[in-house]
Amino acid sequence: MVEPDRFAAAAAWPARRRRRYTVALPVLGIPVRFRTESAALLAAVEAAYGGWRGLFGCPESDVRATTSSRVTVLLDEDEHLRATRRTRFETRIEHGRLLLVAGDAAGCADPGRGAAAVRLAPDTVATPGRFREVVDTFVLFLLTRRDRAPVHAAGVARDGAGLVLAGESGAGKSTLAYAAFRAGLRVLGEDAVYVQLEPRFRVWGMGRAVHLTPEAAALFPELAGRAVVLRGNGKRKVAVDIAPPAPPPPPVERAGLCLVDRGAGPVRVEPIEPADAVARLTSRLDPGFDHFRGTIAARLHAIVAGGAWMLHLSADPGAALPCLLDLLDRVGGGR
Repeated sequence: MVEPDRFAAAAAWPARRRRRYTVALPVLGIPVRFRTESAALLAAVEAAYGGWRGLFGCPESDVRATTSSRVTVLLDEDEHLRATRRTRFETRIEHGRLLLVAGDAAGCADPGRGAAAVRLAPDTVATPGRFREVVDTFVLFLLTRRDRAPVHAAGVARDGAGLVLAGESGAGKSTLAYAAFRAGLRVLGEDAVYVQLEPRFRVWGMGRAVHLTPEAAALFPELAGRAVVLRGNGKRKVAVDIAPPAPPPPPVERAGLCLVDRGAGPVRVEPIEPADAVARLTSRLDPGFDHFRGTIAARLHAIVAGGAWMLHLSADPGAALPCLLDLLDRVGGGR
């Protein structure tokens, strides 16, 4: 257990003061204003989120329509924090706010303020993967309260059509997402996609990396020798960068749902009733996603309007690719 005073320190809001640097970037289509005194932090923000700037020139993104939903993230370096081998986060939801503490980070996200205040160790600012992992936690906590509710699933897309790949932990979602990436598909995310309902249906992704178990990574020869890292959730994974070199494309406006399970037999696909698919996914929500119990059904119903299938995987993740391509073609035919 984390001693209460550490959470109290995380909850302390910084004194109101002007910060030298401000940059606004439309993450998931919602303007996020990052404010800091540190040039190093500004550079880290640009590296992590700068690609979203391309949405400002994309008419389909509706960024201007979401200006009233914008959020602010205050970032400060704190030399009293130190990066340690133990990088696991400790989090708490208190009065609707997210509090986070770790050896190298602390902070609070308050949806009522539409803002987060985050302190990071200098070593964390200089470590891109860790910086993204920490700051994403606060950014997404705010954005998911602004019509970007998360669905616990991987997502793949091609030519404006997407498939949301849902299943229990260990079903093979991340492995299938990486196999799809190798085949040239766009990966929306490996563990969550973000669903917008207003002013129209869209599925957004934050696909930067796929995190594979060491056993799954062993299925792909090019990943031999990759380091295993301890993530903030305490799980040991092999991280594979999948971020596109160009600004992120617009969100997906046509989507369908695949329930994924892994078996010993051959790959096969069978249609399922959309209402049954929604019922399965809402009957048990994993921790974190259960905070969206009141809105998740509406998001899932919007997705299954494009079709719902059960996808049975084999031991070979690549064997499912023809099925994914076929289903994307069906979804791409229109909602």
